[in-house]
Amino acid sequence: MAVGRISTRHTKARTIARIASTWETKISRPTCSTVRILKMLQMNGSRFILTLVLLSVTVYVAQSIAQDKILVEGKGFGTLVIGNSKVDDVIQFLGKPDSIEQTKAEYSRNYIYSKVGLTFNFHDDTLNTISTLPHFDGKTSRGITLTSSLQDIEAVYGSPLLAPGKTKDNAKTWAYDGVIFWLKRSGIFNRFDGIDKIVIYDKSFRRSSQ
Repeated sequence: MAVGRISTRHTKARTIARIASTWETKISRPTCSTVRILKMLQMNGSRFILTLVLLSVTVYVAQSIAQDKILVEGKGFGTLVIGNSKVDDVIQFLGKPDSIEQTKAEYSRNYIYSKVGLTFNFHDDTLNTISTLPHFDGKTSRGITLTSSLQDIEAVYGSPLLAPGKTKDNAKTWAYDGVIFWLKRSGIFNRFDGIDKIVIYDKSFRRSSQ
């Protein structure tokens, strides 16, 4: 009798051990569905982190460009490209404008950003020109600012393209590929001796109109 009871106990013990072993296996080895879910979570997590990194880099670059305030002749400002960028692109890059004004030209509007010191002109919905406001503290890609002299301009860009019948002494604008300098008068002789405004435009426009 004692032997039979011991055998029965051993049988129950082995059964319990097999059940425990089976559950341990199930716990330590996830099912296919569980593995797929874990892989999906891992992939989505990686994509989410990558998206955050890309957004951070984009914001950093945009902020750096905005802080440097560099106007690129014949191209634009920061990520904004003349002849290509739309109104939504400017708003995404710089936020909402301080004001919007309708110009005399048909389908033409100016988006004014006082804090940046720039006015973005759009024809229809496409960026047409970028011009500086009086307090713009940036520069062109070649280093000319609103406080630069006419001698500085000529030293960097060379001889300007002038309006017919004008000379460098009496011309109100000095034009180069992709940039126009509007001049201002000052001094007792009321001569053009400084920069009033810088305008960035698509340099292919002047070439095609010649």
